[in-house]
Amino acid sequence: MKIYSSFLYARKLMFSSGNFFSNKNTLGKKSLMGAVLCIGLSLVPLVAILSVSNSMISGMTSRIIQLSSHHIQVSVSRDSIYSMSAQLLQKGALRLESIDGVRKSYGEVQSNALAVANSFRSGAVVRGVDKNIFSSDGSFSSLFKVVEGTTSLDEKKSCVLGQKIAKDLKLHAGDTVRIVTVQKNESSVTPRVASFKVSGIVSSGYQELDALWFFISVEDAFECLSSSSVRCIIGLDVNSPFSSDFYLVTRKVSSFLFGDENFADSYALGWNDVNVSEFENFASTKALLLVVTLLILLVASINISSALIMIVLERKSEIAILKSMGQTSGGIVLSFLISGFFAGLGGVAFGIPCGLLCSVFVNEIIVAIEWVVNLFSYAKSFFTSSVPSSFHLLDPAYYLQDITVEIPWTEIIFIMFGTLILSVLVSIVPAIRAGREKIVDTLRKS
Repeated sequence: MKIYSSFLYARKLMFSSGNFFSNKNTLGKKSLMGAVLCIGLSLVPLVAILSVSNSMISGMTSRIIQLSSHHIQVSVSRDSIYSMSAQLLQKGALRLESIDGVRKSYGEVQSNALAVANSFRSGAVVRGVDKNIFSSDGSFSSLFKVVEGTTSLDEKKSCVLGQKIAKDLKLHAGDTVRIVTVQKNESSVTPRVASFKVSGIVSSGYQELDALWFFISVEDAFECLSSSSVRCIIGLDVNSPFSSDFYLVTRKVSSFLFGDENFADSYALGWNDVNVSEFENFASTKALLLVVTLLILLVASINISSALIMIVLERKSEIAILKSMGQTSGGIVLSFLISGFFAGLGGVAFGIPCGLLCSVFVNEIIVAIEWVVNLFSYAKSFFTSSVPSSFHLLDPAYYLQDITVEIPWTEIIFIMFGTLILSVLVSIVPAIRAGREKIVDTLRKS
């Protein structure tokens, strides 16, 4: 049987005249069309999950690296002269900026504190940063959204708060907030209180990261925070934090610290070491989601095998007649393999575009689902006199509030080819069964 003839018979197996519900479409053929639909429907969540999870992880990772740990984080020892004042810390940062591969450096002071305002209390992560960091640092200006007020820290004892801590303390721009730190001596522990005026309220879109952030100027940090509770760091940005050269730059920084006595006992860590637990959690969550959706795709592809087996049973006489006319078993096998391939291709043609469409409009879909669920919740509370609860499909405390979708074309192309190969593989058993049909036995029974 020639390849062209195999294609013709495969087309006959897949398509025939008449509509889907006509008598000319047998149960096997309808099952095959159903298998195509199942593959398409299973590809929709697979593509959507892949695109959304990649975009979600990318957005979280960029915010963690750019706003929290920097590309390389240098922990300045308390014994170093650079941890004694804001001017000296900035001097140390400028020295590290001279290292080949380092693009920018930022001196910062960090401390855990208790924030108090309007009879409310909250833990706070106080960050003493450069006064102009929200305008001079491209990451801060692009990844932070100003919710209220301004991000200026030029005024003495002014602060910029994260949206969550401001909400917990019922604070707005222009209000006053106090922070309490602890001064530890050899024989006593003394609380230290400082008051700040709220200059503005910001959000990075990732609440788990910025929920407790309390920004003040680095000068105010050295003046108002207890020296025993602060930690001085220098954040370094490099040109390519995801390239192989990044590890070389990290080693250069470590060597520089080791050879400079003014950085006594200071050490450097790359972004992947500082945030290793978060990134492992992201990777395992993504892998788990993909395994579940791949299992769904595998089950859907098995429908192709069962549909083709049904077609073989229905077309025994037809196959026997074709063989009696000189067509080979290999040609029959090829016809069924081609049918399985085109069944997978039909699923890909339906599922991939629908999945991409869902990915592009994922924010609108999430809002629509939340709106419908909350509508029913409020309707239920109206009739039952219960307190309505607000439903969030993606809790903003753990996920990005707005997902900037980036389509992973390489992985999607891999899924497309993988689906087609899987469709052919599950067609092998029914194809071989069709090729082994005996002419005499089949015609005698028919």
